[in-house]
Amino acid sequence: MAKKKAGQFYVEVLSSEQAQAEMYGASRTGRSSKYDSIGRAAERLTGDTVLKVRLEKKEVQPLRTFLRKRFENKYVLKTASTGKEGAFTGFIFLASR
Repeated sequence: MAKKKAGQFYVEVLSSEQAQAEMYGASRTGRSSKYDSIGRAAERLTGDTVLKVRLEKKEVQPLRTFLRKRFENKYVLKTASTGKEGAFTGFIFLASR
């Protein structure tokens, strides 16, 4: 966490984990995504566990976007139709690197 003065701006170098903590942590009180609970559950995933979520069709892409923005490419969301119109089951797991 080196602070440098660049012209009249103060620049601070952070790790990606520190930046995410500041962007999505306590500094955003009052604002939250409806997918935050899914994100918190996903953070507890290990290599041999999968998170199962029931979704509507219109929620699939916003959840993918949430996971990508919040966690970069750490998690993968795969979906399967449940047979009911507009209903899907989502499976979130750690991305293989």
